[in-house]
Amino acid sequence: MGFCAVVLTCKKCLTHHGEKKTIWAPSEWPTVIRNSRSNIGPYETIILNYNDFLNWNDICNDTFNEAKLKDTMNCDVKFKSIRKVKFSKDNLEELKISYTFKPGENDEDDYKIVNLHGNARLRSTCNTNPVLKHQFKEKLPVTAAKHKDLRNLCLKKIIPEVYHSKYLSIPYKPSVLDVLPETDDEDEID
Repeated sequence: MGFCAVVLTCKKCLTHHGEKKTIWAPSEWPTVIRNSRSNIGPYETIILNYNDFLNWNDICNDTFNEAKLKDTMNCDVKFKSIRKVKFSKDNLEELKISYTFKPGENDEDDYKIVNLHGNARLRSTCNTNPVLKHQFKEKLPVTAAKHKDLRNLCLKKIIPEVYHSKYLSIPYKPSVLDVLPETDDEDEID
């Protein structure tokens, strides 16, 4: 089952089983999600914290943006643009690449030749032990307005007192923009 199908199934179960449930703290969501499916067993939920997210940008840029191979015309090989690759067991030292699916003149494919033997020394310049950095150094803050609303809900005892310390300890910054994602069409009220 694909990721989207799992998300849609989970959303349907939550909508059906969670309509009459009150959620007081974010820490309760994994339990609600886990128990929203009962016919074939609970969902497996994995709780992620801010330090579980890694930043892959440096490795991606080092791997795909720096030219490491050149073709026989001394042009950089653009890995992200390659559409076809052709190998021949008669000549293992070279490969042919094409940046298009369209055939060239005389219905022959327009391949560029890459000599692997001549480029083999470039492989040693690659970082063989990349270091992954954390995407976030601290918990992500909410807006000051959102924190003020939470504080007011605690003061008015709308949020039960047992959860006050949890909500009041949420980091906030005035510089954080209050941006909500686009809503789904079926979520809109007519």
